[in-house]
Formats: sequence, structure tokens, C-alpha cells
Amino acid sequence: MQNPYTWIELNKTAFEHNVANLRSIIGTGLLAAVVKSNAYGHGMLQVAELCQASKNVDWLCVANLSEALKLHDHGITKPILVMSCIDADPAGAIGTNIAFVVPDMETAEKLNISLSAFAKASADKQSGQTEFKFPIHVKIDTGLRRFGFEPEDAIGIIETISQMPHLKIQGIMTHFAQSQKPDQSFTHQQLEKYYRILDELKERGIEIPLKHVANSAATMRFDLPLCNLFRVGIGIYGWWPNQVLREEVEKKHPGFSLHPIITWKTRVIGIKTIPAGQPVGYDCTVTTTKETRVAFIPVGYFDGFDFRLSNTGHAIINGLPVPILGRVSMNVVTLDITENPGLKIGDEVIILGPHEKITAYDWVQNTGNPNIRELITTIHPSIERQIVSFDTPIISNEMLRTQDKEQQNVR
Repeated sequence: MQNPYTWIELNKTAFEHNVANLRSIIGTGLLAAVVKSNAYGHGMLQVAELCQASKNVDWLCVANLSEALKLHDHGITKPILVMSCIDADPAGAIGTNIAFVVPDMETAEKLNISLSAFAKASADKQSGQTEFKFPIHVKIDTGLRRFGFEPEDAIGIIETISQMPHLKIQGIMTHFAQSQKPDQSFTHQQLEKYYRILDELKERGIEIPLKHVANSAATMRFDLPLCNLFRVGIGIYGWWPNQVLREEVEKKHPGFSLHPIITWKTRVIGIKTIPAGQPVGYDCTVTTTKETRVAFIPVGYFDGFDFRLSNTGHAIINGLPVPILGRVSMNVVTLDITENPGLKIGDEVIILGPHEKITAYDWVQNTGNPNIRELITTIHPSIERQIVSFDTPIISNEMLRTQDKEQQNVR
């Protein structure tokens, strides 16, 4: 059930700015927008609608087949790549725009068997042979050490899969382990392994249409002439993995910028005045030093507003930051509004967005968690997401000052 007193706005203007800027970097390559995990907390269906409407987005990437089927049922016609788990019957993807990442032979065989059974049933009904093939992307593990075939096995695996009657190899991919780091030696080692496979495929006359390695950091940072598909996650939402990368990319691509697309809003549901010398909130973590006027907003850690913002975070009221007073509760946050005497119940409050003291970068500083993705993906899926269009403030370098240059982009 949705909370009618809190909602999220997704800025279509900022989104289109981001994907257009990314398009300017990749040129004729294909842009794949990563919308897994509820679009990093932004709302999968709403962001998918933005992607569907944008001429700058070619593919969508999800984690699981169930997510892909949900997008297909929602009317998304652009290709969708399932990057991880086949958590639903693959037969449901037959005849759709869904492709699969294949990281092992078990997955390949599962897909082939599923289509084989379907094809046989269809042929029996139609008294003739009907051809069905799943488009797949073979994944190579070049160093992340999660899913994927070993590089030395890649050619043999590709030749074996090519013989499976119901699979069509559409892409070959890998995934970088630390492409956001200043030291790129390990990333280049991964890339060299991947390129060696491409070279051997070329020598054998094996052509795989789509070649992709790049996440947001790699897309913005590297020249990848042998790749033609780019999987961008955090970048389409307007956030930089870290300040070092931002400075490097802006130097390499003058005029390039990203604008956050999310603004999280709520309303005041209560106001009271607390005398001086009184503790506030659970565990009495703060005591008023003077008569203090406070406002209550109906969000808390249940909604994904991080508990570690207690006594450190801020909200925006009437364009000005106000501090969080006391602990963030499960469903309530208390704000010090002593300097906002005109505030009344029902007034709008912004708790996350492109404003001073309430960006995701400020959340990084105030929570001590360097991973922006973790902070924003926890925003509760039940909160209403709305698509809006308006010019958005540009987050300056100064607003990025708190990011941990070495630990950002933790997964």
C-alpha cells in the first residue's frame, strides 16, 4: 500500500540529458540502460518507460527473467538482456524481445531444452517443423571471479553452443571488477584477455554481432573500439561513481555532465514546540539547547531513508536545509524547523535530490557508506514514482567533495 504523504519524482529532462551525453561518448555504439533492482531504487517500470521513449537508449538490462517478463508485459518493445538468474520458465520468453546471458553450460542446456520441448509441441500441432532460437550472450570471466566461462575455454564453449539448435549467439561479454579505480592495470588485464578471445574468433571466421564489456565507469573513461554495446547503470540516473572519475571524464570530454533524475518528497504531518533541555527521539540521542520547534515527516528506515542519517542528515523546506533531530525512526523523521516559523502541516519537504545537503553524495558522507548504489536501491518499491520534466540544478564538484575516491562503486 502506497504512502500518500511521500512520493518520488523522476526528471525526464535530466534523464534525457544523461543518455544524450552518454550517446555523445559512445557514438554509433548501442546504449544499454541497466534497470535491474527496481532501476537502482528509482522505479523499474517508470525508468523503462523513459528508456522506451528515448531515441538514445537501445537496450535495457535486468537481473532476472521475472523482471524482463514484467517489462515486456508493460509494453517495453526494446531488447531486454537478462544478466543473471532465470527465475521463471524460459518458455515465457519465447517470441519476446528478451535475450539471455549464458555464463555456464547448465544455463545453455536449460534454455536449449526449454525451446526444444516448445518447438516439438508446436511442430506436432502444426504438422510441420517450426524453428525457434533464444538469443544469448556468452559471458567470459576475465577477472571478476563471479559468473562466466574461463577465457581459455571460451572458443571451445562458443563452438559447442553454436551447435545447439535452439540457441543463437548474439553477444559476447565480460564485466570489469574495478573500472572506477584510479589504477587501471587490472582492468587492462581483463580487457586484454577479452580482446584475445575476439582475435581468435576472427581468425576462425566466427562473427558474434554484439561485443560488450563496459559499465558506467568504463563507458565514460575508455576508448573501446572493438565494443559496440555499452551497459550503463548509475550514469543514466545522473550519479558519478567518484570524483576522480568525474574530473578525468570532464577533462577528456569537455562539456560532458550528468544530472540526478531523482527527487524524493514528503509532507509535514505534525508540528510541536519542545522546551530547552529535553531529549528528542528514541534513545535520547540529542537534547535541545533552547526552545525548539520541530516538524514530523512520515518516512523512516522502513521507506529506505537510512538510519545513519540520524542527527547528521538534512531536508529542504522552502529552499533551505533543515537538520534531522534525533534518531531516524521506522516511519518518522523529526526535523528542527526553529528557523522556519511559517511552516505548517501539509507543507512539502524534499529529502533527496539535487539540492545542497541532500544529494546522494551527502548521504555518502553522513552515513559513512561509500556505495551510492546501496543507499538509493533501498528506497522502498511501494513509494509512488512519478515522471516529471523540469530543469535541474547541476551538482558541482564541491558537492562531490565527500566521496571516498578509493572505495566508491562497491557492489
